[in-house]
Amino acid sequence: MQQDATDKRIEAIFEMFDSFAKRDFSYRIPISSRSTYADAIAVYLNLIADDLETYLRYNDSVGFGLVSLPDTSKQPAELLAEYIRLHLEEPLPTLKALARMFFTNERKLKESFKALYHTSIYRYYNQERLRKAQLLVLQTKLPLNEIATSCGFNTYHNFSTAFRKYFGHAPIVLRQQ
Repeated sequence: MQQDATDKRIEAIFEMFDSFAKRDFSYRIPISSRSTYADAIAVYLNLIADDLETYLRYNDSVGFGLVSLPDTSKQPAELLAEYIRLHLEEPLPTLKALARMFFTNERKLKESFKALYHTSIYRYYNQERLRKAQLLVLQTKLPLNEIATSCGFNTYHNFSTAFRKYFGHAPIVLRQQ
């Protein structure tokens, strides 16, 4: 059964390569909760696809040959921060799963992340979700419950409470200003 899942993951990776060859960078490989090496590869490929898609969206006059790929010399903590920023609407995987995704152990990942960003992984995740929410409240007319969902909060109440605690006022107050 695990072999079937691995085969499906490999098929998805090849499907992504096929879409890259067609200059379509919108395909993303689904990540399972098992955190296999194939999932870790999928995370890296999804990050590359995100960078390529963003680059081409804003520089559509530049040809494929000029696209620069992400820096592969980044440390696991830097890659984790990128992963978090790209997956704010999803629950944060466990520390064990994150460590496996970025080929390191839990202690090293926690310590290197804290040293680089001066905060814990989970606090960084929450701060980034709330910063995204603040921008959406200020720059869009989306309903606040949709903003809550798009920033990974299960309920509007949880979102409003976290927002108030972090920014000192409720999102509705910010929207009305």
